[in-house]
Formats: sequence, structure tokens, C-alpha cells
Amino acid sequence: MVTERVNARERSRTSVGQTRSVNLAGVGTVLLNTDSVVSWQANKVRVRVWLEQGEIALVLTEGAPEFHLFGGNGEVRLLPGQYNARLKGKALDLMVLRGGVVSTRAAGIAQTAAPRSILYTGGNDQPLTRTASAEAVATALAWRDGEILFIDEPLSTAIEEYNRYLVRKILIVDPQLGGIRVGGRFTTKDPATFLTAIHTTLDIDVVATDANILLTRKTN
Repeated sequence: MVTERVNARERSRTSVGQTRSVNLAGVGTVLLNTDSVVSWQANKVRVRVWLEQGEIALVLTEGAPEFHLFGGNGEVRLLPGQYNARLKGKALDLMVLRGGVVSTRAAGIAQTAAPRSILYTGGNDQPLTRTASAEAVATALAWRDGEILFIDEPLSTAIEEYNRYLVRKILIVDPQLGGIRVGGRFTTKDPATFLTAIHTTLDIDVVATDANILLTRKTN
């Protein structure tokens, strides 16, 4: 985990499997998830934060300077509240848990009582906005407690998500296994419980090598 000053920005990063909390005095806190990079510039009037890689959680306090978040093709001004932001390619996936956003394209403030997910893809496309279900909120919040939550996910999707936290990646050897649905709450630090669960309940063999963890269909 590193914090550094580059080109008049403060920058903080985490390696795979690590998290880090950064306090922005008078503004709030930024919590970095695994393999993430964030940089920022701040003065008494405006704070600008760039999500350069990965995922962050934001808690912005009342009375803080004007706050702008940049990520991929997305740019948004955030009001005091609580948020989760993740880069998906060049798209910025923002979950508004409490608070609201000020559109960078049109006048007006969009506040929300219920959690809402907003996907900023950039260009001439309008942000895609949808109400966030209780399950989606729980999934987005789980990493802050060092956990990962799957709710009826395809195994391929679950593995892709888990691998964000693992140096030794999990590989599905038999592609037909990828569509099997899985669920449960597990720790991000060690996939042993997850691997035991799919081995015992889904007839999947788990083979650990020095480089990877291989999933194959049981042969007997």
C-alpha cells in the first residue's frame, strides 16, 4: 500500500488483496478496495478525486468543499453522503447509498432516498440509472468487511469476482462448469471455505498448483 505525490496530486494505491483507508481532512474518507488506485487534489473550495483503477467507498461529510469524482469516462459531482464507485473498463459504476449527485450535463440536483446505481459510460450516452436492490447493496458493501457475497451467481462470474482479491487465481478448466449457480458469503482473504463448499456440494474437484487453483468436473 503506497501513498505518494505525483504531478501535484496525492495518490494512494493498494495491491491485490489489500484495502486502505485515506482520510481527507474536512471532506471525509476514501476506502480503497483490492488492486485500486486513487488520486486527488483539494483546496478550500473544491476537491477532485480520480478513480484510476479498481473500486472505492466514499463517505463525504456535511459542509465539505464541492466534491468532483472522475473515473474512466465518467465525471460527477457528489453531495455529502455515502457512495461506492467501481471502474468497469472505461465505465464508472456509482452506487448512491445516501446523498445525491449534481449532473455535469444539465442543471439540477438528483437526490435519492433509496439506494440507486448509476452507470456513466461517457460520450453522448446518458447515464443509466436504476434502483439498487437490497441484494445489490449488500453485495457492494460486503468488501468493506473483508467479505465477498454471491447471490445466485454463475460460477464463472463468482470466480472472476473472487480473483480480484487473489494473487493465486482460480481457473475453471471445464467451461461447462461456468454456468452452475452459486451463493454464499465468504472471506476475501482466503478462498478455502468457498472452494470446500463448491467441492462438496457441486461435484467439482479443486486442484491447487503453485501458480493457480484449478476447478474440474469430478471424475468419480
